[in-house]
Amino acid sequence: MSRHAEPPAAFPTPTWLLVPVVLLGFYWMLGSVPLYDLDEGAFTEATREMLADGNYITPHLDGEPRFDKPVLIYWLQAVAVKLLGLNELALRLPSALAATGWLLALWLFVRRRPDSEPATTTATVAALVMALILEVSIIAKAATADAVLNLFLALSFFDIYRWYLRPERGTLLRVYLWVGLGFLTKGPVALLFPILVSFLFFLSARSLKDWLRALVFPWGWAVFLVVVLPWHIAIYLDSGPGFFESFFLRHNLGRFGAAMHGHKGFFGYYLVILPLIMLPFTGWLLRLLPALRWTWADPLDRFLWLWFATVLVFFSFSGTKLPHYVLYGATPLFVLMARHRKLLASRRLAFGPPLLFFLLLLLLPELLESAAGWTRRPHQLALFELGGVVLDTPYRIAVALGLVLVSAIALWRRLPPWQGLVLWV
Repeated sequence: MSRHAEPPAAFPTPTWLLVPVVLLGFYWMLGSVPLYDLDEGAFTEATREMLADGNYITPHLDGEPRFDKPVLIYWLQAVAVKLLGLNELALRLPSALAATGWLLALWLFVRRRPDSEPATTTATVAALVMALILEVSIIAKAATADAVLNLFLALSFFDIYRWYLRPERGTLLRVYLWVGLGFLTKGPVALLFPILVSFLFFLSARSLKDWLRALVFPWGWAVFLVVVLPWHIAIYLDSGPGFFESFFLRHNLGRFGAAMHGHKGFFGYYLVILPLIMLPFTGWLLRLLPALRWTWADPLDRFLWLWFATVLVFFSFSGTKLPHYVLYGATPLFVLMARHRKLLASRRLAFGPPLLFFLLLLLLPELLESAAGWTRRPHQLALFELGGVVLDTPYRIAVALGLVLVSAIALWRRLPPWQGLVLWV
């Protein structure tokens, strides 16, 4: 735990606070916003065509096979549409439910760690940080596969650490189950990161024999194959080798080797984007990073740092760069920030980023008006036009009030900075 003493908190951090935060962050207005993103349109249209033509094996987009992703997300969206009808709420509901499961998995993992004192408070703070991160809220309300993948990645890593502490067969079988479901959601990335991070962690713990024993566990691979193999055989029989050639070669090796769809960036791209991804807790994150030096000796901290660093380094070398990729390694940051929240003592560092963010929101109408002149794409022009309608006087008033509220809480010295950040968000 942190070496610094925490000032007395003016208020407790009750677990029930997670309920309204999750409802607002993951479910509020879930179906009221039209599909706004290219990926949302592609996923949901493929789901619609799956339901229309009755082919639940090969996803199609505009009548052509869509081999960009495996099938699980389409199945989940199809079930929701069957229950609720073809609308934005149904299409986004699997992501919201997956984000909720992701948060619950995180809370349970931290809550049951005896080295987190007090465990319930640490678990609740970690879950609140996750739920209040802007990018997490975005993917929780997006009809894409990312929230589902993050759920299975988190479950995989949490059970890997549980198995390290107590090597039970049931725990290891669950790891292979989560990896298989993640593979069926977004492919090899769900297998690569658990293997790579666990190797580095067990190597650091001088327990490579245990790692090898887990890696060659035959019943685990049997579970993985039972989850993954039936659909892969079915799509081969239905569409031939097209999925394997397109998805594994083009959309995995190809994305790593070169930028696809114009999503390129320099090597340090994620070092720049990570502080934006972690808003409004950017200052909290920046204060945490130097703690790597003295937290490394703790096994759980080391496991979490390796998880984060492996994802960051891997995608830094990737040719294709998208902001949400780094979220695959953000879950350990939520835990680390909660465990070492006592480090955040500077109010300037804590509240500077959200204050700047609110100032940006205050200027957003003018920025959008200026940006509208830089594009001729009809879809983007329509979004800018809609933005001009939505970002009206009530919007400016709400943002101004938010700016005043953040300033007031920043000056309220009875609260430790970390708790002030959580309360105002």
